Amino acid sequence: MKKTLVVVVLLLSVEALFAQNVQYKVTRDDPGDINNFWMQLDLAQMDISYRNMDGASFNIGLTGVGFLANESRLGFDYTARYGWLTMSRMLDSDFKRALQFEAGGLLKLFETNRVKNAKVVLDRKDYTNRQGNQVTEYTYITIPANFRKIVHARGGVYFKRNPLKLDAEDVEAGQAFGRGNLVFPGIYLGLSSMRVRNVYVSTDIFGRTWNSGITRFYADVIIVPTPLLDGSRLENAKPLGFRFGYSTMAADVKKNARKGGFGTQVEVGVRPVEGIYVTGTVYFTIMRKKLTALGYKPREGANDKGQIIEKE
Repeated sequence: MKKTLVVVVLLLSVEALFAQNVQYKVTRDDPGDINNFWMQLDLAQMDISYRNMDGASFNIGLTGVGFLANESRLGFDYTARYGWLTMSRMLDSDFKRALQFEAGGLLKLFETNRVKNAKVVLDRKDYTNRQGNQVTEYTYITIPANFRKIVHARGGVYFKRNPLKLDAEDVEAGQAFGRGNLVFPGIYLGLSSMRVRNVYVSTDIFGRTWNSGITRFYADVIIVPTPLLDGSRLENAKPLGFRFGYSTMAADVKKNARKGGFGTQVEVGVRPVEGIYVTGTVYFTIMRKKLTALGYKPREGANDKGQIIEKE
């Protein structure tokens, strides 16, 4: 296995050296001109907590982000999910399906723009080597490009419902325990950071290609003043939790960058009563737009849909 890994690295290095000799022209480098509305479809988001394994669920729903105008000063987040497979319901129909609803606002605190090296993939080859291992070769170039980072303050309403099945011996002294449908009505407050790259090149051998996308990080405090179990307040439940998350999104419209139809999201944190939890999903982007209804204004040289008319 070690020999195979060395072979792959060498192949990639040779490809990279070759690719640097490719003649290319940057036709667009503008991380400021991006989508201002996204809607993603989750088909099987996984949600599982360490202390409440019976409340684990697979959820379907919608999640997304939107911004007003091109500067991304004001925006909003939204999430709505429904548990199509909630583990506790497989054994007892008295448990309700998992639910999640969030809606909040975004306020830009600051923005930075820096020129950094960006890797632009030109070609990809998949094959099986003599040892029977799957090998992927990438041909790429590394070019200077603009990277945009936007930091937002964020906050909004938070609602989560999970089945709860905790016995007294499963929890620490002073913590809530019980059996029923656990509801968290509350709010979240935190920060988010968007890192954007959106560079396009035209090459003499491989044609048009790009490095376009967004990675998003967020960190929140979750405040749930009154966790409820079947409508009754849990007196000993701690009201605070927190979370850290990471997600990916397409930066540009489908016409400009066909890739980006899929994204990922991972979140870890601590919820009141349930303790440590983790969620994860691979979602399908059903809408990525530059909406004039939200204040988007096309750049010079673009059509009314925000599609850049490139001059080769």
